Amino acid sequence: MLTLQEAKFIIDGKLASGLKPNDVMEWVSVTEFESEATANDVENYVIAHSNGHKSKNESIVQDPNALPRIIVSCRNPKEITADAIVALGKKNTPPTLFMRGGLPVRISKDERGTPFIEVLNEAAIRGRLDRAATFVLLKKLPDTDDGPQYQAIPTAVPRDVVQDVMTLPEFRLPALENVTEIPTLRADGSILNTPGYDPVSKLYYVPAQNLVVPAISENPSSEQIREAVALINEVYIDFPYDSQASRANVIAATATLIYRPMIDGNVPLFITSKPQAGCGAGLATEALLTTFGILGI
Repeated sequence: MLTLQEAKFIIDGKLASGLKPNDVMEWVSVTEFESEATANDVENYVIAHSNGHKSKNESIVQDPNALPRIIVSCRNPKEITADAIVALGKKNTPPTLFMRGGLPVRISKDERGTPFIEVLNEAAIRGRLDRAATFVLLKKLPDTDDGPQYQAIPTAVPRDVVQDVMTLPEFRLPALENVTEIPTLRADGSILNTPGYDPVSKLYYVPAQNLVVPAISENPSSEQIREAVALINEVYIDFPYDSQASRANVIAATATLIYRPMIDGNVPLFITSKPQAGCGAGLATEALLTTFGILGI
């Protein structure tokens, strides 16, 4: 977050290089300041130090849909990187870039449409920066009565800027824990069923193809509870358990997986055993692991 004094230093350099107030104001509109009051002071400072191009009461017209311009010529590299990080952060709403294990990542899909977490390499970050801002070089033109004139020429994102962005702690991205294809529980017991990134659980929900989730009551009736239990039992009903305790054990393993986000601590270890081959223990375990796979664990 920039203070007023830091912003003044940057603005003085931009104006001294021959930039017009409109160009400087584009930078002001995408830069993060320590407070709203500081942002207003910065805007007034630009207008007051623009050699009379604009009066204080005259607005500077900006295209709200235009990408911010980042000047890469005759500037301190640290300043360019700072502008790039701000522009990337502004573009990442709603979030599509994340940090996981200290690495920048995004949610991608394989050839079957299954979502997975992809670590971003240098080329991917450069592509996102190129879509978050327009990087330009300033070409000196013949002077006019208005003073020095420059032409802004679009250019590629400098490689050293990309590398600098990826190594700085200021490259702040939302934390990502995992990706899920089905609704799941948060730690407080609420249900995550809205597609996209959930800042509470730090999960990204991508509904599986053709997934149909029936309405879930916040206060289920006795009949709805019986239906839910029957649905769980249906998965394991045909396996030849030696006792009801064994059947309860495998259902408990499934339930533990579902309720795991709500448990702050360890959970029991479940062991599968069988008296002989062909009992279906492998299939039962596969059914349980399918649930693990769906939840992305």
